[in-house]
Amino acid sequence: MVTDALSNIGLLVKAKRLSLALRQADLKAAIGISPHTLRKIESGSELVDLRSFMLVLWRLGIADVVFASLEGADRDQGLLPHHQSAPAPCINPMNLRHAPRGQTATTAAGG
Repeated sequence: MVTDALSNIGLLVKAKRLSLALRQADLKAAIGISPHTLRKIESGSELVDLRSFMLVLWRLGIADVVFASLEGADRDQGLLPHHQSAPAPCINPMNLRHAPRGQTATTAAGG
C-alpha cells in the first residue's frame, strides 16, 4: 500500500515537473538534490530522505495535493479526539537553517 502511494506520488512529481517544462537537471539544481535522488522520488522509491522528498513537493507546488488525502487521518486512526484537529504547519523548507544556541529554528529563520 505504501509502495503504491509512493509510486503514484512519483508519477505526480514527474507529470508536474514536465508540465512546468523543467528538466531533472533544472529541478535538482534549484533545490540542491542529486539526480539519483530525484530519479528515486519519481520512481516511487521508499529509500529517499524526507527532506529531499518534501523539497521536491514544495518546489513543484504539490505538497498540498499530496497531503490532502491525509486530511482527517489523525482522527480516523484514533490519534486525536474528534473535536480536535492537528495543527497545519506552514513552513517554507528553504528558509530553515540551524538556529544559534538559545534560539529555535523558527526565530533564527525570521519567523
